[in-house]
Amino acid sequence: MIDTVHGGLLRSAALVACDSPWEWLFLRSQAGPNTDCALIPLGFDPSKFVLGVPTRRPYLLFVGDLNEVRKRFPLALQIFAAIHAQLPHFQLVVVGNKSDLAGHSVPEAIRAKVILKGYVSEAELQQLNREASGLLQPTQFEAFGLPILEALACGTPVFLSRRPTVTGIFGRYRGTVLMDDDTPDRMATQIVSVLQRGAEFVAQVIADRSRLAADLNWDTLTDQRIRAIRTATKVRLRVAA
Repeated sequence: MIDTVHGGLLRSAALVACDSPWEWLFLRSQAGPNTDCALIPLGFDPSKFVLGVPTRRPYLLFVGDLNEVRKRFPLALQIFAAIHAQLPHFQLVVVGNKSDLAGHSVPEAIRAKVILKGYVSEAELQQLNREASGLLQPTQFEAFGLPILEALACGTPVFLSRRPTVTGIFGRYRGTVLMDDDTPDRMATQIVSVLQRGAEFVAQVIADRSRLAADLNWDTLTDQRIRAIRTATKVRLRVAA
């Protein structure tokens, strides 16, 4: 039923705003002849995100709803266990729905190093992002990836499974570390190699924030969205006439 409803909306809508290049390509192939598919990603207000300093605290941040299987929290724990074997002073801070109740799923060997926060305020999440050595998101699929954007907006490296959606949006930024292999030990090795570069790598991520702000600034994207709506409306009116 969901597919039927979505299909009907795609074929009848004047405009479909797509968050990512992958989504744009897919939805354009499914849309009706009079439907305009516009690539307009989500964005952020650079004035609302404070950059962290190059020297970070020794923890990785995981952000996600643990009810969402696609977030692959068990894989994140396996990756962190392999990281812990090489960097025993590191911690994993987990934020999101049900994360404060997930203690039973954390292996005993790393339980003392995994901090389960549950829901946190926007202010606390920003602080966690600013101070983290990196965001760990081995997600199977992302429609866009707001936690990724928010981490990069704070100058924080992000460790991501290579997927078309995240690659199309975030692959060009210095802070994005794409992991090609879903084997926990190999993913951990790649992450550790970046973490060992420490402040040097984070400084590069911070310096690259200006490109992120130019591309994904809410003001610019809002203007794009308004122009797309106006254009699609004019086309639909001409077709109807």
